[in-house]
Amino acid sequence: MSHNHHNAKQHKLRNSKKHILASLVRALLLHESIQTTIKRAQALRMVVEPLITLGKKAHAEPERALALRRQLFSVLKDKALVTKVFTEIAPRYLATPGGYTRINRTHIRSSDATTIVQIQFS
Repeated sequence: MSHNHHNAKQHKLRNSKKHILASLVRALLLHESIQTTIKRAQALRMVVEPLITLGKKAHAEPERALALRRQLFSVLKDKALVTKVFTEIAPRYLATPGGYTRINRTHIRSSDATTIVQIQFS
């Protein structure tokens, strides 16, 4: 049985995988739409959606806003992105219970036949 194998390996060492995901998270929050491989997009979705939920919680519970802002800063390490999540991105999804990102297949890369997708906020 394959229990607890929900995170894709992506054929990278753990440290480089962590840095690649962090870079993709920053790019998605900054540009709101990026192109990447399907496996990376699926892993990125699992990281980004809880961050948006933190921003939503700050609007629902204003007394916890500072703690949630600090929690988000510990992940993103960029004040401008934290501000963008709390002021621009999270308010869009206050009525949405989840599923803040959308993955659209765009093409197949000719060099290695990998499916390239565009991940964006819905």
